[in-house]
Amino acid sequence: IVKAEKGSKIEIIHINLGSDITVDNLNIQLEAEAEGIITSMYLARNKDQLDMNYYIDHRGENSCGEIDVKGVL
Repeated sequence: IVKAEKGSKIEIIHINLGSDITVDNLNIQLEAEAEGIITSMYLARNKDQLDMNYYIDHRGENSCGEIDVKGVL
């Protein structure tokens, strides 16, 4: 868990090039007026298994969160 204090910004860039079994858990907690961005890219081949869990918890007022995931199967 990554915590963004009041008025701060956190950006996570995650790149997954694949494997037999992959589990990703990204969690951001946003306080008031904080911003959190998760950008994820993945490449899966053959019988690769992906389990991707991304979560942004808006705990304060006027917080802003964005999750952008792009990939190729």
